[in-house]
Parts: sequence; C-alpha cells; structure tokens
Amino acid sequence: MLIMGANFTDTVELWLEAIRYAGEEFHVEVLAGAISKPDLSQGSSDHILVWVERPLNAAQKARQAHGWKKACRWR
Repeated sequence: MLIMGANFTDTVELWLEAIRYAGEEFHVEVLAGAISKPDLSQGSSDHILVWVERPLNAAQKARQAHGWKKACRWR
C-alpha cells in the first residue's frame, strides 16, 4: 500500500494512518512530502491512498482524476 499526502501541513495524521494499516498487516510505503505530480508508473502497490486535510475543490478533483487515469495506464 502506498500512502501519499496532498494539500496538508501536518504529517502526523498521515503517519498514524500508515501505522494503522501496518497493524492490519499491509506493507505500507509513505510519501510524506507534498508531490504535485507523482509518477506512479514505477510503483508496485496494489492500493494507493491519497491523504488530504480538507476536501478537494472541483478543479483539484478534475486534475487528480486526469492524473490518475494517466498514471494507471501501465497496469
């Protein structure tokens, strides 16, 4: 499982979520720094969780959806 953050200032909640999933026997990788355009084509995670502190606005949702479609073409 890959957990990555977007639009956040405090990484504590991100790490707590990673600890929770690790306790459920997931192999967890964390990208705690903000990455505007992650390259997921090299990844091998079956699950990807994007952690945000507040809901995405319409423009962010559209950009995110487009980015995920591009990133997931390799699967």
